[in-house]
Amino acid sequence: MNKAMLNVHKLSKAFGGIQAVSDLDFQVYRDEILGLIGPNGAGKTTVFALLTGFHKPTYGKILFEGRDVTGLRPNKVAAAGLVRTFQLVNLVGKHTVMDNLMTAYHLQRRAGVICSVFRTSFSRQDEDRIFSKAMNLLLDLGLDGYRGELVYTLPHGLQKALGIALALATEPKMLLLDEPTAGMSAAERAHVMEIIRKTRDRGVTIMLVEHDLKVVMGTCDRILVLNFGRKIAEGKPQDVANNQEVISAYLGYEKAKRNDH
Repeated sequence: MNKAMLNVHKLSKAFGGIQAVSDLDFQVYRDEILGLIGPNGAGKTTVFALLTGFHKPTYGKILFEGRDVTGLRPNKVAAAGLVRTFQLVNLVGKHTVMDNLMTAYHLQRRAGVICSVFRTSFSRQDEDRIFSKAMNLLLDLGLDGYRGELVYTLPHGLQKALGIALALATEPKMLLLDEPTAGMSAAERAHVMEIIRKTRDRGVTIMLVEHDLKVVMGTCDRILVLNFGRKIAEGKPQDVANNQEVISAYLGYEKAKRNDH
């Protein structure tokens, strides 16, 4: 197993009298895909919000590459290399795929405003460099065939894939994906799963929340399971799938849903 990139210790969050997350310990290892699952209300979204600075923990520590990032503002967490996809600017539907990606890369421009305005040689070189990086990223993710398409014309799955590409343009060290295949067809899900695996192969560590257990089992190296804000299981997909406490949590949730109707 590679060295841990993220270390979470005794992470807890209370909203009034409701304990959303309780004494949560886990690690995310470099170059792995970790799935975070659990029934609705298990605390998954709260954990993501805590990791990325959108909520401050009531208690506990978050260490990213050995640095204490507990309670830092979202922009500071993202600058450290821990990025959640919705932190990025929304896709611009009336612009092309390449235009959207070039805009995301714009944050990394080395040329200053004056150089850009007067189109200096350095500015042109910088723009060529960004274009080359954008093209290479689209090629790596299998999206190069859509580079001239207007974003609003793309199927839902391809828009989600482009969202991942925009996240990668910020050159994160670790990427948090919240339900990356929600609302997709089977073909779209398969495509985005492949994008996620390719992203990991590019050297980006991934943690994802996903309700589709087939996606989780087919994509993740390890799985962390929450129920009522507490960890009830952690391990390889097959081990988690056979865990009786996990089965009971999901069966109990499904039974409660049926009783509501």
